[in-house]
Amino acid sequence: MSDQWHNACTVIDDMTRAQAKRTRRLIYFALLALVVVAVATITNVQNTRRAANPVTVIGNFSPVNPSKLPPIVAEHPNEPERPRFRPGQVIGKIEIARLHVSAPVIEGSDEAELKRGAGHVLGTAEPGSYGNVAIAAHRDKFFRPLRNIRAHDVITLDTPRGVYRYVVRSTEIVKPTDVSVLRSDGKPELTLVTCYPFYYVGHAPKRFIVHAQRAS
Repeated sequence: MSDQWHNACTVIDDMTRAQAKRTRRLIYFALLALVVVAVATITNVQNTRRAANPVTVIGNFSPVNPSKLPPIVAEHPNEPERPRFRPGQVIGKIEIARLHVSAPVIEGSDEAELKRGAGHVLGTAEPGSYGNVAIAAHRDKFFRPLRNIRAHDVITLDTPRGVYRYVVRSTEIVKPTDVSVLRSDGKPELTLVTCYPFYYVGHAPKRFIVHAQRAS
């Protein structure tokens, strides 16, 4: 009888362990499902908010609300009318000889263009024109050497319409939403944009800006 009782207890004990194991699995999968649902819900709320309140980000990959952009191209009475470049079109090359920077310039600054080269920010003045020419590029692809740029460095834009040289005046660090750096005061100028800090891992929280004036 004692052996039968022992065997019965062993079976019950095994069943209890199996049930506990199944229960732990059920709890684990239930918690995992809750986490997935929570993440999906938060993401959906964030996307809804972004769609309702788009944020303008200079030179980088977020929804852009054109109505929030400042006046960035200045008209000039002697400026000839030129056909606009097409998004994705190679419009020239940017070079900074002292820093050994050389990259193609692509019309547009979306991720697709920035994978190929430096991107001319749509809506800003075109190279050689009066107004503010804005060019953005990834720090880990083409613009990391900008960390060593200094006043009086020469930036060359070589385009089918001509070769234009710009002299660096200053640099600054701004928030990604600070599009005031794209404003124009009517002079032929150039603004370079890249992410900052230069060695930050992940999406950098700020932008490094270079201001240059076209050489006379």
